[in-house]
Amino acid sequence: MDDYSIESMRDTNADAQETSDYNLQKPNIYNKYLPFYKSIKRHASDLFEEIRENLSRTIQLGELRPGFAVWSNELKRFISLYGFYFTKDDHLKLINFYLSILSITDLSYSDVEICFDTLFDLMRKTSMITRDDLIIDWRLLYRWAQLIHDLHNKTSALVALPKNIDVSLFWCVRCCSPYFSATATQEILDQFRPQLCPYGQYFLDTIKMFEIFLPLTVPPNLHSQGFNCRMDAIGIIYREFRSERKVRPFWFFIPHETCRLTEQDTIDFVNCIKEYAFISIFNKDHNKEAAEACQYLSMLLPELIVPSLVEQLFSSLDNMTEPHRFTSIISCLTRVARQIVRQTPSYSEGQIYVLPLLMSVLPGIDLNDFQKITVTLEFLDTILKLITCVDCSSAVHIRTDLTDIEKEVCLSTVQFEDFITELLHRIFQMIEILSTELSDVKGNPIETLKYFLPKTCESIENIMDHADSSGLLIDHKGDIELNWYLILFAEFLRARGDTLLIYKQMIMSIFHRCIYLIHKDSYEAVASAAKHLLKSLSHVYPMEYQLTVENFDEPFVNFLPIRAWGQAADFDNLQIQFHIPNENEIDFACEFVETFLYLELRLLNEKCLKMSNNERLRSLTFIHHIAIGCFRMVPHVDSEKLPNL
Repeated sequence: MDDYSIESMRDTNADAQETSDYNLQKPNIYNKYLPFYKSIKRHASDLFEEIRENLSRTIQLGELRPGFAVWSNELKRFISLYGFYFTKDDHLKLINFYLSILSITDLSYSDVEICFDTLFDLMRKTSMITRDDLIIDWRLLYRWAQLIHDLHNKTSALVALPKNIDVSLFWCVRCCSPYFSATATQEILDQFRPQLCPYGQYFLDTIKMFEIFLPLTVPPNLHSQGFNCRMDAIGIIYREFRSERKVRPFWFFIPHETCRLTEQDTIDFVNCIKEYAFISIFNKDHNKEAAEACQYLSMLLPELIVPSLVEQLFSSLDNMTEPHRFTSIISCLTRVARQIVRQTPSYSEGQIYVLPLLMSVLPGIDLNDFQKITVTLEFLDTILKLITCVDCSSAVHIRTDLTDIEKEVCLSTVQFEDFITELLHRIFQMIEILSTELSDVKGNPIETLKYFLPKTCESIENIMDHADSSGLLIDHKGDIELNWYLILFAEFLRARGDTLLIYKQMIMSIFHRCIYLIHKDSYEAVASAAKHLLKSLSHVYPMEYQLTVENFDEPFVNFLPIRAWGQAADFDNLQIQFHIPNENEIDFACEFVETFLYLELRLLNEKCLKMSNNERLRSLTFIHHIAIGCFRMVPHVDSEKLPNL
């Protein structure tokens, strides 16, 4: 193992420049929209330094277990939360570190899999590191590929391999292959060419190794040592639609003008594939793959995919003998929803289908068919997240720059009112039927509470007024009506903390009345209500999930909503507002905890052995949910605020 790559993990240069956002590789772009961003950056820097030091220490002390796995997992978690929040120099040191670990000959296969997965995480953003920065010896990975392949194929092997190590190997090599040396392609061909006999014992294994190791893309100056030297050998033709059309192509994939795809190539490709995809939509074994294929094809040429799919939906609506066709085509349309609703320079006709589609799928909200209602609601959810339900019909008389298609779409939006009326009618009808099973009710945090919360609390109080006579407090069967109102009560407490302050006295009264119910559904609803209340009061969370910044109240002469349908959000102009608990909310949360948590703890300490199993479970469930809700307010164990712990 290379000692330098391990020792260099620790930066002992006291004059090292302070990390700034400008010399970091690729931090998580969403973190800068969070409150307390400065503290997040400081925590990220401290955490990375801790991870780096501990990874180095595990190797220096020769203690791979458990330190290597623990801190590698912390690195994966760090990248997930903060992105590549480190410099290019540190990035390269981490890659070389894990490559050097793979050079250990007796390394356990669980640690090998960790190296594969971590290298994939570190190298999946190929644009951040070029061949001038890094060259990887393909034989290092090939040695492990041989061992893994041999052990997988031998039923009598004495070494147990991790379940998905072969998948981890494939993706690791795929990310590493752009950094193989200039002569790697020829070396790989020389290694496997003698085994390419179609009738040979190892032919299929050799083809698999080709698939894994042959570099698919190389810089233009290395074409003569890349795919050109393997065309005659195995006849591989590889074309990348996405890579060719990127505005900023990858450093390793800049095809020559004569080798690039033409528009006619794209049309021929889509026409060749689409009929097979359309047929497979109704194949129960492959409908998911068909929907995925339609999604990718519609990204290339929506005009060849969207109209056919919509036509198939309309034909399936009248098909009474094959109801599964409706669910299959709706699932497919959900995957291509964005291509339907948005305008592009080459295709905007899909918007014409939006209102007819919304109206035509409403009969799919049918409680007699669970699969149909599931795919229908998923389709409606997807479409309604991409568009705004604004009647733009008057825009045709205001604006003079509308195309014929835009005029038709604007006139169709007058149907939004009918659509929403019918949708709400069907939803409320479904709620009425399923009212005894409903467990998730959300609404406007102010208006909903103003109307529903007092009525819900009043209904609970009325039922509890007769609790003694009806035996509710000791009844293990419970009361269906009470359970319904308690579930509603719990869901209403998901509202913003500053809104809940208005109803503080009412909320506390309900908890005092219902905390000792021992019916399982009842005390679980009360416990959930406690958790939701404490989270609403003490957590930081977005108050608005809308990603677009347009003002939909503007006159149509300034802004036309249909032109914003399905468009990507501009992350540089997001204006996210967060709920940050104020002093009154924190005081309410602390009062709740002091009132109910310590009460339950005293009860367990004093009467635990005298309590029935149901009573004990009720108390523990309530404590557990309070803990989940309020632990964000508890300082870390090593905090200076807990000196006597």
